[in-house]
This record gives sequence, C-alpha cells and structure tokens, in this order.
Amino acid sequence: KLSIPEYMSAVGTKIKSTQKQDSKKSNIAKKLFQAFESDYETVLDITQKFRVYRDNENARKKILENNEAKKAIKDLKNYCGITQEELDQFDFRSKETIDFFTGGWFEYYVFDQIKTLPVDDISCNIKIENDRGVSNELDVVFIINNDLHIIECKTGEVKDYIGDVIYKSGQLRQNFGLSAKSHLVILNPPSSEISQEKKQRANSIGINLIDYKSLKQKNLSEIFREKLKL
Repeated sequence: KLSIPEYMSAVGTKIKSTQKQDSKKSNIAKKLFQAFESDYETVLDITQKFRVYRDNENARKKILENNEAKKAIKDLKNYCGITQEELDQFDFRSKETIDFFTGGWFEYYVFDQIKTLPVDDISCNIKIENDRGVSNELDVVFIINNDLHIIECKTGEVKDYIGDVIYKSGQLRQNFGLSAKSHLVILNPPSSEISQEKKQRANSIGINLIDYKSLKQKNLSEIFREKLKL
C-alpha cells in the first residue's frame, strides 16, 4: 500500500505540513452540515458574519465586544445544536477558529465521510511544495488502490468564480501523474444551482463535481462508493 508521503515524494513534491484531526471539531462539523441541510440560508448567514474577521487581526482581537459577532456565536448554539461546552474550546479571536467556522469545518466533514471508505491513506489540509518551489494547499487527499485522489471543498455562493475553481482543480491534478483523480465538493446555496454547462465542463477535464443537490440526495461516502465502484 502506498502512503501519501511516498506518493508525493515520487512526483517530486514535499509535504510542508498536515492538519491533525480533532474529534471534537469533527462532531461540530457534522452538526454544522446537518444545520445547513435543514436551514441553509439561516446557517450561511450566521457563519458569514465571521468572514469579515478572517484577515483582520485587529478586528479579531475585539470580536467579543462586537454585538453582531456575539449574536452569531450565540446563534451557533440556537440554530446548529452546538453546545456551550463545545464552543468553549474555541477562541474566536484566533484566525484558526474563524477559518473553521467560515468553511474549514466542511473539510472536516468531507474528511470524516471519506475516512469510512477502504482508503490506504488519507490526510486533510496538506500544505505542499513542488520541486520548482511552487506551494499549494490541498483540502482532503486520499489514496485507494495506489491512485491519488484530491478533493477541493467549497461552501457558500460560488457561481461567480466556479469556472476558476474548475480550472485550478484541473491544473493542480496535472502535477500528480496520470492516475491522479480530482474531485470538487461544493456546499452551494440551494437557490443557486450549479449549471449543467459547468458540470459538463468539469467532467470534460476529469473533475468529479459534487454539489449541494447531490449531497441532499445521498451521503458523500455513498456517492464516492458508487463513483469508485467500492
């Protein structure tokens, strides 16, 4: 069985860092996904309130003094079933926490779904650098039957830049050999479906695009089992 570090080394790529999985965060990620399923627009609105703090360290330092942010934190309990005890493990003044609640959680959810498959190896949020010194970040990576699979995860409204995301995924896959497979998992708003044209474009360059509509019909693990004939 081939490991991810062995595969990366074989294609001239160094792994700079990977994210350690945290079972408590995994549990919250599951709750957030269920909340999105039951009331997408409300939960998106709550998590979007944190987006302004992503790249603003000064604002993050004062986030607990901001009434709108405090309400959003409270709403995570009211609408998403997250307990106070679970929230207490997070420091909302940290970039790591803001990144988690504005989309990082979805990588956890996807990772946990894929982990139930008979994978040879799996990793999340890998920072890599190729032999030309070009750096990239991969959301979820796994190996089955010596084939490398790369999953890019997106949440929220993507229709304005979905074309760029598809192009980037296609370009990135080319760095990992002919057997590498690329997947794009998108939790897009139900009111903003991804067009058939975009899905066909993704498919034409070898990208398996899974959108919110698909995720409502079947578990992600089940979608992958069928796709990979497991």
